Amino acid sequence: MGMLVKVLILVFTISLFGCVTPNLAPKFELPADSGAGIVWGTITYEGQYNDFQLFYKNNNSGELGYVQADLIEMQNARGGIFAVSLPAGSYTLTGWRISEPYLSVNFSQRGNEFVSESGIINYIGNVHFTLQARMNMAEAGVIYQNHIKRDKQLIVNRYPSFDIEKLKVDNVFLGSTFCSKPVVSENKRCTKSIVNTPVR
Repeated sequence: MGMLVKVLILVFTISLFGCVTPNLAPKFELPADSGAGIVWGTITYEGQYNDFQLFYKNNNSGELGYVQADLIEMQNARGGIFAVSLPAGSYTLTGWRISEPYLSVNFSQRGNEFVSESGIINYIGNVHFTLQARMNMAEAGVIYQNHIKRDKQLIVNRYPSFDIEKLKVDNVFLGSTFCSKPVVSENKRCTKSIVNTPVR
């Protein structure tokens, strides 16, 4: 009975959030005729490391998934890089989640669209998380910013086989939905939300 409950919980979770989309291997090369593109960015954080997840939906098929960063060494920051191959098409960033053993903070978003273009390496920015827990409340924040100069060097180091000439900054995604003022320019930032939620 216990095993059945665990299986049902797993199926329910996948139906809500989808499966993790694995990061590409460092030696990955994208075939020119694959019909897929690469979407990438960085996730950084303050405080102790937690499980940070970005959720997305394929606007054509409705398929759900999420990405996590592979931790790497970064100058003046802590975090990692994510780079995933997605079928060409339009996607929506639907939310994010911070998880640790005794705390889970979720935030849903609407209308944050990005694209995967066949043969293109599309940068969707840096997502910076903050999290503080006190008493029975958690205070979480997320900052979206364009850190392309720093992050470009990180992607080159992580994926030396990538054709850097095919790298594109998704200015529509970075500039249209996060704030009243866009964050397209280098180092521009905005805090999207502060969430207070009971510790679970």
